[in-house]
Amino acid sequence: MKIPALLDERFETVGVQYMKLSHEQGVAALGQELSTFGWALYDLDGEDIYLFVLIPEAEREEFEAFCKQRGQYCRLMKQPRRKWGDHAKEQDPGAVMPCEEYILEDEYDYFFNSLAGDFAAGVWKPQNRENWLNGCIADLRRRPPQVTRARSLPALCSLSYSPELGVYGAARSGGSDIGRALVGKNPANLNWFEPSPIAYDGPPRSLRWIGNSLWVGDPHNATRIELTDRGTRKDVQNWRLPKDDWSGKYHCGIVADGLGRVYFSNQWYKGTVYRWENGQVTEHPFRLDGYDHLSEAVPVPGTGCIYMIHGVSGKGRIEECLLELDMDTGRCRIAALPGMGENLKLRWFTENWLLVQGNGEILSDDFAQLINMTTREVLRIRPGMFGGEKMQHIGMLTDGTVVIVTRRDRVGPVFHYPTDFWGFLRTANKPRKMEPWQEYREVYPDLPSFCRERSQNRRRRDVMTDPVQDTRYSVPSSISSLKRKNGR
Repeated sequence: MKIPALLDERFETVGVQYMKLSHEQGVAALGQELSTFGWALYDLDGEDIYLFVLIPEAEREEFEAFCKQRGQYCRLMKQPRRKWGDHAKEQDPGAVMPCEEYILEDEYDYFFNSLAGDFAAGVWKPQNRENWLNGCIADLRRRPPQVTRARSLPALCSLSYSPELGVYGAARSGGSDIGRALVGKNPANLNWFEPSPIAYDGPPRSLRWIGNSLWVGDPHNATRIELTDRGTRKDVQNWRLPKDDWSGKYHCGIVADGLGRVYFSNQWYKGTVYRWENGQVTEHPFRLDGYDHLSEAVPVPGTGCIYMIHGVSGKGRIEECLLELDMDTGRCRIAALPGMGENLKLRWFTENWLLVQGNGEILSDDFAQLINMTTREVLRIRPGMFGGEKMQHIGMLTDGTVVIVTRRDRVGPVFHYPTDFWGFLRTANKPRKMEPWQEYREVYPDLPSFCRERSQNRRRRDVMTDPVQDTRYSVPSSISSLKRKNGR
């Protein structure tokens, strides 16, 4: 059954206002707003996973009588102390980030999967086609961004940039699920060359610039492609990684410590780590802990340490934290990342600022947090700062300009150029500091699944820090599910 009322833009407004509140509050607001269109929303389950039914207002009495007769739980979803037919209570969604916004107004659809340097890489297709066609590159220095569409180049992904060389790396798929690594000076002209003879298992997802070398990883290979100062190939080394029950399922994670030593592993659960130093590869003395992975790790400048994402047992879900690991001794310390959720990505943003980015799916969690690792200042990028749009990418161009890419319903990618990025983030949220480091008594990888004494420390800090709701769900997910049933 199609319900035209669900297509009304009013529900997008309600979604933005309630997306940071609990799922129950969001559903009540949704039911309240539906009443203004003559529709009644009922919950037939009463548990955390709701079973909904949407019926016309005229059938309410008959439906409630039927449920009562059958002994069926039935609750009308509306806001307390608000009359039937009234709009949902207005909520302050928070400040919207002031930006110059640009969309790509042509007859094509675009999806960008990575952003690095001055460019974004992705795929495109005509609007009347179902399947994505080929790769494309957007020059973010232009406003609006200028897109170069390739008609023979397959999808591009994993775009990366070397500030030292001024060179870009990327991955592409070839025939029969074979992937290749690409290098080029100017992505916009699509003049890439293949510096490595290695044929990868699909487009390699791990591309890391370390010094003058591009490191590439797929489920079975770790490749070091050394370039000259002019960006041409100098040498290629490849290490074939062993196969077992866990390897082959995940792309090789690659990271360097602050002294330039490189570590890689293609295993997820307690995987073997290999270390490259001065051209030699050896098995590292310790393995990965649990489900740690080197794909989300960065060097700690000037030290033999790395920062990585590490999960510990939390309230109802795994809490992902920031772990500092000494790659020589295995000594480590951990700090909580409140408000960030799961599936986090980690990279250096600029200078001392570390970027922790979430997947943007749970709208009670921050899209991203910028942490100054010198001053411990935390700047939050929250849902609502771009209306109802989800943040996909954030990057800093070579001239220091910040660009944020979101996705807008029925429009596609939107490119945001903040007019006062740092100033806005400092005034839009309460001041916050990174949570204190906790030293582990244990040595990596033999760490407990929880942080000792953490709950006691958190209770003491609650009066000093900005509380973050720990709720997994939000009203936009409810609206989206109803719209899917409505044929959108």
